[in-house]
Amino acid sequence: MPSESALVKMIKKQMEIEKHMEKELKEQERSVHNAAAKLLLLEVRHDASKHAEMLKELLKQIQRAPNTLLWNFKIDSYVDTEVVRRKLEEHVKLEADVLRELQEQIKREKDEGIKLLLQHIADDEDKHHKIMEHIVKKTYTLME
Repeated sequence: MPSESALVKMIKKQMEIEKHMEKELKEQERSVHNAAAKLLLLEVRHDASKHAEMLKELLKQIQRAPNTLLWNFKIDSYVDTEVVRRKLEEHVKLEADVLRELQEQIKREKDEGIKLLLQHIADDEDKHHKIMEHIVKKTYTLME
C-alpha cells in the first residue's frame, strides 16, 4: 500500500480537529445563556460539522481519482446535466434575492445585536453566492 500524501494526512488531521471542535462547542453552548453568544456558538459548531463533511467528501474524491484535478471530474453521465445546471443557476438567483432582502432589513434595523447577527448571515450569503457562481462557471465551462 502506498504511503499517504501530505494532503491526505492533512485532511484526516483537520477532519479530527473539526469533529473535536464540534463536540466541544456543543458542550459550551449548554453553559452559555446569552442568546447572541449561543447563536454564534451554534453557527461555529455547524461550520465545524460542515467542514468535517466537506473534507470527508474531498478525501473520497482524492482516493477515488488521485490524479484527476477536482474541476476536471465530470458529473456522472446518468445525471441530466442541464437539469443540474438550471437548479444551480436558480440557487444563485435565490442567494442574490436573500442577500438583497437581508441588506434592506439591516439598513432598517435599530437593534445593534440583531443588526450584527443579520450582517453576519448576509456576509455568509454573499460568500455562498460567490461560491455558487464559481461552481456554475467552472463546472459548465469545462463541460462545453
